[in-house]
Formats: sequence, structure tokens, C-alpha cells
Amino acid sequence: MFFLFTFLGYLGILLFYLIGHRITRYTDKVKILGINIFPWILLYPSLHMYTVMIGKDPLVLLGIALCGYSLTYAGIKKIYLFMGLLILLIIRPHIAIVFLASLVVSFLISSEWNVIQKSILFIFSLVLGIASIPYVIAFFRIEEFSLTAIQLMIEVNTGNVDDATTFVDMTSYPLILKMFTFLYRPLFIDSPNVLLLEYSAENLFFLILSLNFLRLPFFQWISKQSIFLKFALIYSLIGTMVLCNGFSVFGLFIRQKTMVFLFLLTLIFGFIHYRNSRYNHPISSSQNKSI
Repeated sequence: MFFLFTFLGYLGILLFYLIGHRITRYTDKVKILGINIFPWILLYPSLHMYTVMIGKDPLVLLGIALCGYSLTYAGIKKIYLFMGLLILLIIRPHIAIVFLASLVVSFLISSEWNVIQKSILFIFSLVLGIASIPYVIAFFRIEEFSLTAIQLMIEVNTGNVDDATTFVDMTSYPLILKMFTFLYRPLFIDSPNVLLLEYSAENLFFLILSLNFLRLPFFQWISKQSIFLKFALIYSLIGTMVLCNGFSVFGLFIRQKTMVFLFLLTLIFGFIHYRNSRYNHPISSSQNKSI
């Protein structure tokens, strides 16, 4: 049984490697100071700590990987998307909702769809969203459809406690600081043991990589990219906003952020590869060939 769950987690990481492989135009070149960090960065311990254990995490990783991989094709591989969404709906339904919402927003801001298609999608999504609220309330067993109720549901389902030694009181934090804490902490000042020191080193490196988003060319670059890269940005933002309000323990940060951080990494890979190769044209999914 342990081997089975480990294998499922391995398939998830393998699919993210294939996503990065396609984004880098099949070159696997993502260089920092002349050193190629891809795909070796996918071997970081924090990405495998929980995704090799018996539990939900390997299945969730496989689900989001299938969904993400389906978007790297020009025609969207619907079978991969359906399989991934089915896994997420069964195990992490709130992540499935975040995924679908991010996908809708990605299509609405994309230049690949015309105004009529976007209008139909918007109206259909709005009607479907309003109609599904009673079912969402019943499914999550909450009394009202609100961010506070959903946060409480997430905390209860994950066993969030405020007496843990690595608890962080974020009640007074603004949203941007909560998102930063969720993605990039613990750092060295938060680490009372050797394991958290190792995670701190990883987070510091991830933070340095994320500084690429502050470059002006990033905004010019992302506006010209395919659906997948726009989706990776939107999903990372929405997913982080949802999850950062549901956890206050470093161990849960490390465990849960895998669901969004791998998409953030693929976005970083794409942009660094663009800078390395000095391409001025977008990474178009229509140019991708089947793997």
C-alpha cells in the first residue's frame, strides 16, 4: 500500500516535469547564474515530504498534475482534465472549485477566445456558480456561503490547532502578509529544529526565484503567453488567498502549499527560460507537440 501511494506521488511529480519540459520548449534549460536548476529543483525534500505517504496528499498531487498537464495542449486533453478534477472533487473539493474558477478567469482574460465565446462562458459560469451555492453549502456542511465559513471548514478538516509549537498567529496580518507567510515561511528566524532549518533554506531559495515576478518584463511576457501560463499565475494567486486563511502552523504550510506552489514554480521556469533564450514571442500551446 505504501508503494502504491508513493508511486502515485511520483506520477504527479513526473507530470510536472513534463509540464516544465513543454514550457521550456523541450530543452529543460532554466539557468540561474549559468547553473541549470530544472528539473533538479523538483527533487527538493519539501515537495516530497507528504506526497509519498499513505494519505490524501499523493492523490491530490496527481489530480492537480493531471489537470495542469491537460492545459499544456492546444486542444486541452479533456480526459486528463476530467480525471484530475474527479480526484480533486472527491478528496479536496475546495481545490477543485479554485481550479475551475481560475480556469474560467484564464479564458476570460486570454486573447485566444473571441468576445462572443467569453460572454457565453461568463454567463454560463455565473449561472452555474449561483445555482451550485446550495449544493456547496450542503457538501461542505456549513451554515452559510462565506469566506469565514469556508476557512473554518478547512481548519476543522485539516486539524489546525493553535497550541502547536510552530503556530503563527496571523489574525492581524493583512492578506498580502498572510500569502507571503504561507508561501515562504518558515524562514531561519522561525526554525527551532534542524528540519525547519532545511525547509527555511528551501523557502529562501524559492523566495529569491520568485523575485523574478517583480521584473517589468514579466508583466509584458505573461500577457502574451498561452492559457496554461496565465492559468498558473491566477491559480497560484487564488489558491494561496484561499489556503493562507485556513492554516496557521508551519507543518500545514509545508503540506498544503504543494497544491499551489508547483504551478508557481512552472511559471518561474517559463519566465527564466524566456530570459535565458531571449525569445520575444510567446510560448504558444499550439506549438507544442504531443509527448
